[in-house]
Amino acid sequence: MEAKAIDLKQNEIEITFEELLQHTFCPGYVYLKKKYGKPIKLISPGELIQFDFVQKFKESAERISIDTVTTPINIHRAVELFNEYRTCRNIIEQLEVREKIICWFADGYWRGIEDASLLDFIII
Repeated sequence: MEAKAIDLKQNEIEITFEELLQHTFCPGYVYLKKKYGKPIKLISPGELIQFDFVQKFKESAERISIDTVTTPINIHRAVELFNEYRTCRNIIEQLEVREKIICWFADGYWRGIEDASLLDFIII
């Protein structure tokens, strides 16, 4: 994995290394921010977050920021739906929740009604 210097023109927020390591797949562009010079892109959206790679930068005590491309609302909604599915008591309830999941996915991915990206569904 190679770090590349880039110009930041998008909105981004600072995060901690611990917050970043809570994700399996990266929800956005992660940048290393130094006191001087341009931010360096460390990880791209959808990439697997590798503990050893992130740990190298954590030890250097540099700050990181993320420009999120996923929609946290969609990820939260999916977690709610799948948790609801796990708590179903019978097949009828499972089929009803399954229908909710399919409709939600269809609205976001196929119909474009919901503001969603494919990465939202991958991260789930």
